[in-house]
Amino acid sequence: MIPELGHFALIVALCIACVQAALPLIGSFRRDVAWMELARPAAAGQFVFVAVAFGCLAWSFVTNDFSVLNVATNSNSHLPVHYRFAATWGSHAASHGEASAGTGTSLKGSALSGVSHPRK
Repeated sequence: MIPELGHFALIVALCIACVQAALPLIGSFRRDVAWMELARPAAAGQFVFVAVAFGCLAWSFVTNDFSVLNVATNSNSHLPVHYRFAATWGSHAASHGEASAGTGTSLKGSALSGVSHPRK
């Protein structure tokens, strides 16, 4: 039930993000101050629902809810609680640097070897 609540919170955050992206922009074109003022409460609401979703994921890690694929892949029942909680953030691919590893590594390697890339 908790993972489903987190999933629902992410869906609500996505809907709020769509409203936040569209209505203030349309309001600026229409010179409608009320629509432009929706940006701040929408950002606050988005933060709340993403925080709820993150809390649900953390709860899933701490309680060893292996019905969640992320928990089943990145945790085990023998880990201490503080490691399971830390896995909530550490299990994300971008936190490991995997998402940008190719670009960062090639730039570091070329900087160390003295090879320069042609500029466009």
